[in-house]
Amino acid sequence: MKIVALLISISFAILLYFSIKFGFDLKTAIYTLFLLIVWSSSAYFIYRIYMDTGYSKHWFYLIFGILLSFCFYPLLEFYSLKTESYDLLDWAGLRENNFRLGIQKLWFGLWYGKLAITAVFATISIVIQQIFDND
Repeated sequence: MKIVALLISISFAILLYFSIKFGFDLKTAIYTLFLLIVWSSSAYFIYRIYMDTGYSKHWFYLIFGILLSFCFYPLLEFYSLKTESYDLLDWAGLRENNFRLGIQKLWFGLWYGKLAITAVFATISIVIQQIFDND
């Protein structure tokens, strides 16, 4: 349990560093970390059960690759609507950015951008399965 707590705290520190470096707010960073923790713990436990079923690992990697891409959707949404001026108060979540109607989302915040990114994650997961964990 200490190892899990250590890994979570290291992940939080890394995510905090990247949130400052790349300019996304703390709420988005914490939500993304929460999704990644849920994804990694469920992938770990379900993989142990899945190995005993006898099904091909191809499907496991494909499904969890797609689910991993869903963990990054809050970051994609944030960056697609990010305003030009951004400072420490925005990062800490103390200032709410009210986006005006008519503001155009960038391509990766729209459905087809998310679909393309999900397809990339699925392809990478299949390649990883073929290289490292082939049946």
